[in-house]
Amino acid sequence: FLFMAECLRKCNIEFQMEDLGKEDAAVKIQQQGRAMRDRKRVKELKEQRKQQQAAVKIQAQGRRVRDRQLAENKRVANQIWLRELFTKLCRRKVKTVLVSDLWAYLRSDPDVMLELAVPIRFTLPSMPQQYQIIVDVVLDRLPEDMSKQLQWAEVANLFGMDLERARQVDQQYAAVKIQAVQRGRR
Repeated sequence: FLFMAECLRKCNIEFQMEDLGKEDAAVKIQQQGRAMRDRKRVKELKEQRKQQQAAVKIQAQGRRVRDRQLAENKRVANQIWLRELFTKLCRRKVKTVLVSDLWAYLRSDPDVMLELAVPIRFTLPSMPQQYQIIVDVVLDRLPEDMSKQLQWAEVANLFGMDLERARQVDQQYAAVKIQAVQRGRR
């Protein structure tokens, strides 16, 4: 009987040792599983951050392109406005403007504005800001001879456009006028 008890006790100790080994193995397996899951989560987070950064970069590029296009459209609209002003300041449908008329316009002389029948949208307060800033520069650049006639290219040059750009604006102005006539016929 003692021998049997001794054998049972040894087996019990071995079983406990095996159970401890199994518990350690289970703990290690759980640790490995958590580690793999955590590494996978970190990898997914890194990938998600990269995608977010790429999305932000693409959005910034899109905004930059859109803003450049808006600025270009505004610049073209302002130049067409200047070309139309030139047409409004021309007397008797000649394609020139007197220096004295341009000077009086830039000085907001009400008599000249009334005489030339300049619409409200062409008064100085409604002038595009880019031209309001350079009015004094333009006044300094005007020729001394007040009776001199200025053509469109010369007026455009006073406002900072080169000859090629003045020609382009002239063509765009003509296109706008044609479109306006077409809209009026409908």
